[in-house]
Amino acid sequence: MVKSLSENEEFDVIIAGGGPSGLNTAIMCATRNLKVLLLERNKMGGLLATLYPNRIIPNYPSFPKGIVA
Repeated sequence: MVKSLSENEEFDVIIAGGGPSGLNTAIMCATRNLKVLLLERNKMGGLLATLYPNRIIPNYPSFPKGIVA
C-alpha cells in the first residue's frame, strides 16, 4: 500500500527494507497494534524477489500460497 504522509505523522516503528525480515517485523509489530512505516526503494520482497523474478517463493511472509517474485 502506497500512501502520502503528512509532515508531522508519527510512527511507533520504522522499518527499512521490504525483504523477508522487514515484512515479518512489520507483521509482528502490526499485530501488536503498533503504527508501522515500512520503506522499500525497490520491489517488495527484497533480494529474493530480485534474484528470482519468475519463480514462486513458497511460504513467503503473509502470503501462505507463496508469491511469484
